[in-house]
Amino acid sequence: EREKRRGQKRRGEERREMDAAMELLAGAPLCVVALDGAGKALSCNDTFAEHMGPLFKFVNFNFAHGAAGSDDAKLTLSDALQQVRSGAAKRVCVRNVEMLTLADGLPVRRHFDWFVGRHNAAGGGGKGGG
Repeated sequence: EREKRRGQKRRGEERREMDAAMELLAGAPLCVVALDGAGKALSCNDTFAEHMGPLFKFVNFNFAHGAAGSDDAKLTLSDALQQVRSGAAKRVCVRNVEMLTLADGLPVRRHFDWFVGRHNAAGGGGKGGG
């Protein structure tokens, strides 16, 4: 029971830290999305929601597979996320990745450069982000 409470407390602290970081990036002119360890979207900034669509479209799916526009793009983005998640790299940049985006409510393919990094919450072990 004590371990369960500690785990819940730690996850709550990590979530507050992530929310604070996302608040700082809310008005940034670039798309920002925070992912959990399984690659599912947890939070995004307004620019992401404007260009990629509302967060609820991504929360139940692996981000790379749900947002990338082609099999090659899915593989490229998934590989970058895995490198960071596994600790093989601190940061990975993938360029010219085809993504499905929104334009006037319609799906449009656009190309993005993604910088994938990892946020380490206090005490280590943070979640992957993109």
